[in-house]
Amino acid sequence: QKMYMCNDGSSDDDTGSILECTSAGSAKSDELEELTGRNHSRGHGGCGYAMANWVYNSRYILVIAWPLAALILAPFAAMLVINALPLPKSPPHGTPSMIAEELFEAKFPFLVGMKMEMVSFTCRSHCSTAVSTTSKAYVQEMKDLVKQFGHAYPETIIDIRSYYTFGTKIENNPMISFDKQKLLMVFSWRVNGTMKLTAQAFAKQMSEKIQQMNK
Repeated sequence: QKMYMCNDGSSDDDTGSILECTSAGSAKSDELEELTGRNHSRGHGGCGYAMANWVYNSRYILVIAWPLAALILAPFAAMLVINALPLPKSPPHGTPSMIAEELFEAKFPFLVGMKMEMVSFTCRSHCSTAVSTTSKAYVQEMKDLVKQFGHAYPETIIDIRSYYTFGTKIENNPMISFDKQKLLMVFSWRVNGTMKLTAQAFAKQMSEKIQQMNK
């Protein structure tokens, strides 16, 4: 069954109105020609039309092949991410900065690539001080979690310290805020490029542990 679209195109001529009707199939064909560049190719060569026609005819293959190729290549992409290393940030050889860096690496090899993370412990409501047996237990719990990571991956954890590391042994303990509402626990670790995903998983584990404490 054919369908027709009719347009009553009135004319200002004395001849009266002219009823213009076009076939839906014909319109679709004209649209296909316009999309594939058939009309363009008639006057400007057939290369563009041939390419557009190939893409149009192969559209189903391309739609299936594209995600299939993505699935096949996904494991190789994951391997690249796991083995990715940070871009070199070392100064040029022979410069004073390079000499200083080499001297530091020779004297303090364990501190090369060190990063520092902080965990803050805050009073739920205003308190006289955040120093308490409860906060001390929370700090020890997070400290044990970091130590477990260090035992599982040797030479990653460099240092762990908190307010309770120094306590009242020093004046103006830097691990407590001025208003005494917050305590800090700081740990330093060294994570290279191959440990990136493992470190991210540990950071997520710590975040989930903190969320449990906040309930």
